[in-house]
Formats: sequence, C-alpha cells, structure tokens
Amino acid sequence: MTFPYSSGDVLTAADLNASFGMVLIDSSTYGNSATHNVDLLSGFDNYKLVMSNIIDVSGGVALYLRGRYGGTTYSGSTHTFAFVGLTDGGATSNTSGTADTKCYSGISASGGYSAGVFDLIGWNDASQSTKIFQSSSYQYAGGFRTRTGGGSFTLAQDVDGIQILSTTASQFSFKMEIYGYNS
Repeated sequence: MTFPYSSGDVLTAADLNASFGMVLIDSSTYGNSATHNVDLLSGFDNYKLVMSNIIDVSGGVALYLRGRYGGTTYSGSTHTFAFVGLTDGGATSNTSGTADTKCYSGISASGGYSAGVFDLIGWNDASQSTKIFQSSSYQYAGGFRTRTGGGSFTLAQDVDGIQILSTTASQFSFKMEIYGYNS
C-alpha cells in the first residue's frame, strides 16, 4: 500500500478519513417515483449505500440497479445477479439472472418495512471494467425475509451514479446514506 503522505507532513483526522476511512457523502430522502437516479461523487474507489424506510406505494415492488455514467444509464445485457434468502417460516427465497439489462437489488418491498445495504466495488475506476456490488436486505410485512447476494455488469467507464428502479413501474420512496471509501 502506498501512502499519500511523506515524512514531516502534518496530518489531520480529515486527511486520514479522506484517504483511508469511510466518509459520509450524502444523506437524502427520495420521494415517490418508479425510477430514482442517485449521483455518486468521484474520488472514491468504492461506495456503501444504506437504504432505509423503503416504502412502496402500489403494494409490492422489486427493486433493481443500473450504473450511470456522464448522465447516461447503462442498460446493456451484461448484468448478472444471484441472491439467497430465507423467510421466518424457514422457506427459501432465492433468485438469479444472467445477460439481463439490470441487476436485482435483493429488495422486494410489499408493505411493512424494508432496508438494504450495498457495497459498490470499483465503480469509479474505468480500468476495472467489471463493476461488482454486494448487498444484504431485510423486509418485514407480517413476517420477515432476508436476502444476501450480489451482481455485476461490464462497462469500461467510470460509473458516477446509480439508478434504482422498479420493473413494474410501481412508485417507491426511501432514505439513503451514501459513504465513500478507498481500497
């Protein structure tokens, strides 16, 4: 690991956090819509997104992800994903897909409360053409379900945003904290 500082430099906590720690970039609430575009600040190798209070308006929504670059949403057929899940009754809740135009996020909101945490790995690095994410999600609506998994897509661009969408055009809202961190 190469450190960006040399002997004699006076370091502050802000210097170290910007280089090595997880930095809160944004905390926002997103209103009802079937598609949300979320900007990511450049300067970080990786991002952690914490979605909470995910509320669906139409009574059931599965959320998907796509990368964005330069204001354009990438929807090429290079998206793959796989998730394993378990309900409180012990039933499995698994899903996967290949050669898709979007990645399933692991979140299905159908009333009640849903939340998810995503790590976006290497999204701001054009030299790393495979963009990877991993997530864990939780849903409670009269019972609970958890899902863990991830996905990837191929794009030789710096990804500077993410699109979160519902394939059924159902509207949903959520709160999100975005953190940036370097490898």
